[in-house]
Amino acid sequence: MIVEENPRSITRRAEILQLVENCDCTFLTDVPAIRLSNTSIGPFKSGQTVLLPNWIAEVLHDQGLVKISGGGVVEWMSRLQALVSDEKNKGALQACPPLLYATSHRVVLSMKRDRTSIDPRQHDAIERVLMMLQTIGQSRLGKVIRLAKSGGCAEHRTRMTFEERWLCDIVSELVSAWYDAVVC
Repeated sequence: MIVEENPRSITRRAEILQLVENCDCTFLTDVPAIRLSNTSIGPFKSGQTVLLPNWIAEVLHDQGLVKISGGGVVEWMSRLQALVSDEKNKGALQACPPLLYATSHRVVLSMKRDRTSIDPRQHDAIERVLMMLQTIGQSRLGKVIRLAKSGGCAEHRTRMTFEERWLCDIVSELVSAWYDAVVC
């Protein structure tokens, strides 16, 4: 197995995976065909809902051309709060979206782009998302390390995020190598 040693490249890879995932977008106005490299998409009519990659949806949203369905900050904060509650109340590692951290990062970036310096509520919402992510990360980190030490990574993989799978594999290999070196 090739072990990736750079956590930044793992998080970048997760962000890329998140950006190429699709989401529903509803056009707020008529938009002529959009040229993307050698391809063009559209034209689109006002009120039309289409499935687009997140990276295109974000650009169109920032230009005020689309509304992204299910991508609202309030909805995402609600999902994070539910996960915080589940992680606190249940001992085992809870099922989690594979791109939780990457999606949360994109949500925070979007919130930062949308905020105005005179609206303290937006700043508070960003702080709440970051605090929830810290709580989730701390709770899940201990559980992932326990799974790695016990050799349980494979059976719990579907409950982990992309980054947690990488961490579990790395820790498992390190523990195994350490054990072999110390015991043998």
